[in-house]
Amino acid sequence: MSFATVLNLLLSAPTLIFPFFAIFTRCRHLAIGLLSIPPALLATLGAWYAFVETHSLPWTIGYTIYALLCFVAAILHFLHPNPPAEPFPEPHRNSL
Repeated sequence: MSFATVLNLLLSAPTLIFPFFAIFTRCRHLAIGLLSIPPALLATLGAWYAFVETHSLPWTIGYTIYALLCFVAAILHFLHPNPPAEPFPEPHRNSL
């Protein structure tokens, strides 16, 4: 493989893996939801282009699934954020 191919794979791999991380992580954060939106929009445009211009059903399905994963990740992180932590939690009291 050439250097450009390896560089392209290294730069695109986090973007492709990100929605899976965002869906299955227990930590919910608004920033993760915001970072899920641009890949979702680009995948939606890719699905539209694959359907309209190239008439490629496999690419259309692939882009659509990826866009749906990104949108689900964004919705999960927008609707179910972690509650804010208590600044000073109460000490544990024994029940004796």
